[in-house]
Amino acid sequence: MGTNVTVNCVLPVQPLRKESTLLSQWQAERKTDRSTLEREFFRSVRPTSLLQRFETTEEIAICGRFVCSRRSSAINGAALRRRVAW
Repeated sequence: MGTNVTVNCVLPVQPLRKESTLLSQWQAERKTDRSTLEREFFRSVRPTSLLQRFETTEEIAICGRFVCSRRSSAINGAALRRRVAW
């Protein structure tokens, strides 16, 4: 008999676009704008990133909202990988 319980998770693993002391420091040191810094970050630090951009908090929230909704009722045991904040 089913329990009507599903177990899914959103794993933090893609760089997140947010205000960061580290990025602000890099931006000040390099005297560059945020978009140039983002391109430089993915070229030198995360060249294998599929998105090649920082993910937004809204994008992560959408994933969390989805796995908590009835629309994901047939999904069980999924691990949705998201990248960590920088």
